[in-house]
Amino acid sequence: MFGIAVAATLACVSGRDEVHIEPGSRADSLIIHAFLAPDSANGGARLRELTVSRCSAGSPTTDWTIEHRVTGLGARPSDPVFFRYAANIPGWTTTQSALPMKSGCYVVMLYGGGHWASTQFWVYEGGTVQYLPVTDRARSR
Repeated sequence: MFGIAVAATLACVSGRDEVHIEPGSRADSLIIHAFLAPDSANGGARLRELTVSRCSAGSPTTDWTIEHRVTGLGARPSDPVFFRYAANIPGWTTTQSALPMKSGCYVVMLYGGGHWASTQFWVYEGGTVQYLPVTDRARSR
């Protein structure tokens, strides 16, 4: 029924970006945790975009995108570190409405501050989510 692999990217000034799916997440209640290590409670201040796409060898299909748009002089984005798939996130704008998740691989990308990171996840029939950890995938953009 549902399938998901997710890759995510988080940007920050220094440190190492981290992203994973929270334990207990399911396809219908997927929680993405993204932060600048070692601060897993804060550390999302420079995050600007989160995108969930299907894994693809060709051009991926975007399933959901949200963006934080900074306005005004000295404006700072809110610092969310938990993102529920398809939810309205305060201070963020949905630029691609969420599509229903199907079985298979997905990628979640988080961007901001000139950096990005990614991780993969899988959702099986019945909605079970499996995290597919990869070695440090954070890259400068």
